[in-house]
Amino acid sequence: MKKNSKKSNVWLGSLFSVSALSLAVSSIVYAQGDVETIAVPTQAIEEMMVLGRLRSSAQDRVAERMEMDIAVDILGSEQMTRIGDSTAAVALKRVPGVTLVDGKYVYVRGLGERYSSSLLNGATVPSPDLTRNVLPLDIFPASIIESIAVQKAYSAKNPATFGGGNIDIRTNGIPQDVVIAFELSGGIHSLSEEGLSYSGGSDDNWGEDDGTRALSSGVASALNTFFPSIDASEPSVSPDSIQATFARAGSPVSDAQAADINTRLASSLYRNLSISTDSHDLSDKGFSLNLGNRYDIGGDFQFGVLATADYDSGYRTNERVNRIYNDPAEEFKESTRTTHNVSATGTLNFGVSWSDEHLIESKNMVLRNTDDEVSIAQKYNTTASYSTGQGFQEYDFRYEQRELNINQITGSHRYGYDTSEALGLELSFIDDLEFDWFFSDATATTDIPSETNIEASISRNLETNAISAARLVRKQRMVDVRYTDLDDTVESRGFELRLPINTNTWAINLTGGGKYDRKTRTYEQLDLSIGPDSSAADASLLGGSSDLSTILSDDNIAHPEYGYQLIYQDGLSRSYVAATTTDAFFGTADFFWNDTVRMVLGARYEDYKQFSGAYYPYRVKGNRIDVGDVTHLETGEVPSSLFRLDDVYPSLALTYSRQDFWADDFNLRFSASETVVLPDLREIAPASYQDPLTGNIVSGNPDAIQSGITHLDFRAEWFFSSGDNLTLSLFHKDIQNPLEYFLDTGTEDSLNATIENAESGVISGIEAEWLSHLGTLNDNLDAFFIAGNVTLADSELIVGDDIEVSVTNRVRPLRGASEYVANIQLGYDSDDGAHAATVVYNVAGERIYSAGVGDDPDAYEQPFSAVDFSYSYFPTDNWTIKLKARNLLGESVVIQQGDVDIFEQAVGRSYSVSVKYKY
Repeated sequence: MKKNSKKSNVWLGSLFSVSALSLAVSSIVYAQGDVETIAVPTQAIEEMMVLGRLRSSAQDRVAERMEMDIAVDILGSEQMTRIGDSTAAVALKRVPGVTLVDGKYVYVRGLGERYSSSLLNGATVPSPDLTRNVLPLDIFPASIIESIAVQKAYSAKNPATFGGGNIDIRTNGIPQDVVIAFELSGGIHSLSEEGLSYSGGSDDNWGEDDGTRALSSGVASALNTFFPSIDASEPSVSPDSIQATFARAGSPVSDAQAADINTRLASSLYRNLSISTDSHDLSDKGFSLNLGNRYDIGGDFQFGVLATADYDSGYRTNERVNRIYNDPAEEFKESTRTTHNVSATGTLNFGVSWSDEHLIESKNMVLRNTDDEVSIAQKYNTTASYSTGQGFQEYDFRYEQRELNINQITGSHRYGYDTSEALGLELSFIDDLEFDWFFSDATATTDIPSETNIEASISRNLETNAISAARLVRKQRMVDVRYTDLDDTVESRGFELRLPINTNTWAINLTGGGKYDRKTRTYEQLDLSIGPDSSAADASLLGGSSDLSTILSDDNIAHPEYGYQLIYQDGLSRSYVAATTTDAFFGTADFFWNDTVRMVLGARYEDYKQFSGAYYPYRVKGNRIDVGDVTHLETGEVPSSLFRLDDVYPSLALTYSRQDFWADDFNLRFSASETVVLPDLREIAPASYQDPLTGNIVSGNPDAIQSGITHLDFRAEWFFSSGDNLTLSLFHKDIQNPLEYFLDTGTEDSLNATIENAESGVISGIEAEWLSHLGTLNDNLDAFFIAGNVTLADSELIVGDDIEVSVTNRVRPLRGASEYVANIQLGYDSDDGAHAATVVYNVAGERIYSAGVGDDPDAYEQPFSAVDFSYSYFPTDNWTIKLKARNLLGESVVIQQGDVDIFEQAVGRSYSVSVKYKY
């Protein structure tokens, strides 16, 4: 398994250097400028104060939404920062019909995360998350975002993999003027005054393992060397296999020598696992820095640069309970888990513009998000139930480093007056022809080094409940260590041509383009164990001054009487390689008659190919599947493991516009379309992963196929001159062969899950969205406004007869679908612009988390109501002081099965303060 690279740290250092150079140059330019030049920043600051009002910034986005040819919801950066949203994920809670799950994943219109697609500046980028097929949106800090567009009605310009909606995160481009902004923040959390900790690496505070936990070179070499026989397909580091390998090489070794080699390999694993308790008085801290400028370089050319650095660190300690439905009082697991999360982001954007008709930009970013988790749990199951006084104590260590490296270059060109003059051509028939293009190269990596699980058996005093004795469980897998590496690369490129044609009564826009995505994934999973042989003496006592590091010390590992061995778990070590290609072409015709009736016809052709296969990193006999095999996708050769789908996806959008129909402006929209949702690579790969909440083992299914979706949408929009607005929407979606997770019984108290295609599904609903200032009710309330949205939905899944799993309810709601979602904001903006405050309420109705098996009922995630508060004070035009409070109701995440809470986790309240300077 690979050791973490330091390239991103070098890159971040270069970023700061360029930022400092930009700042120095901008200072010199302004120092030498004349009075008119110096006046420019003042104008920009005045504009910022106007747009800084939450109501005003929301109105600006509404104006943009009015001009769209399809129904789109847009969030601007000012809205996010004013409310205090720190990431794209948190901000999206404000969009109608959108719910946030686990602080990272977005559900749109009651459909799970698989039905939500995400783009970054219009390009496809990979996800660094092992357990989800969409981007975890908490990795995008608000400081780098210009706006977020959520499109819930399909148009042919978007990828055909469209379910509940498409989210396009649009990051900041080159600035118009000087940008100098710096922010410091700190906060506390109600659950994080104390937490568990252990010794880690020297770079943990930057979210990067320095190699402390990484697989040693000795073990990696051994896995490529030792095999039980010449025909073996999997390695083995057992003493017998070591002896057999040396014997085949003509250099036999003794039993003691082979055991010594194995012992030294075991001793090279990371075992500094002593758990202590630390206090975190300031659980959250962070900073952000933005530097940039735009320069005139002559001949109507301008050069711009913008650099951003963002860092956040936070500790969370959660009490979690998992219960078994059939016997919750006797079989359950109580755990205390401390997570240290580090998010570090660096961006460097630069570009060149000519006139206002041509712009080429390069956007480059590194986003790192790391969770360092340590937990202690008491578990009781069928073999050791609670009332017996026996049980188990589990120690878990997991360091997960996710990183996204993105390099994008985009071009925007318009054939306007300046271009025509420069070329000396008068081609009136292509006046205002626009040509946009992009190229994106993105790599997502996930590194989980030395994920360790240790299980001890415990005895409990039935009267006092005190644990009186604890021993590590004497079994082959006494200590489990897993190494996971994910490398996901996506190359995305595309272009779009737009030609406007205008007559006296008609405005016609013809659009055409293409998009090409190439994705390759390599997933490596290695499982090792340390455990005694059957004749070994017991050296696993816990208690007194002993701890995990002592029990697993070099001396104990090497003690001949204890018989500890390093074992390669071939049944658990699963790796795979996979790839997809998508070639797409689209065209739309937009007809707008007399500024009243608009019709957009579109069609998109996509040719999709998907390949996956088992990968044997240490295999020496037989065919080793290589990433190079994905060339089959390009040459047209079709191996048996290749899935291909090519189809045309139509779309229709109608808009009727008029004035003075209950409002100053009115739009009535209708759209219809057909799209598809595809299983993710991890879902069709021969590998498994563990659900982070329930602990269920989820396995891939190579036989899973696509889901077809038919969409119908109605939307009425009223816009008032005051900036107030009201939107009502109806939607209906028919899903063929919906992809759903189904549970089956596992070993003891565990469950297994797999993805299957059900027969059909349907979801329908209504949305309402509004923005209204309260001054219409009373002049004294003019500084207050209320905004929000409510969604009501009803869904149904028909499992069908092809699913062989014993499902309790073969007709039930779709997994992840809520019957209602509400987001309500009450805001205040003082007349002098010095104060702003917002109270936000968010709630989503219960939704199925997992379907029941046998006669067990379905498990529902219960409604979670959150109230957030933010207050901003602007003492001057340059300074902002912000106070934020999150989850003031203090509710917990609960999953209920029947009348049993099978999962419960406290979330806690958080409070923070930040100080920002912006030039």
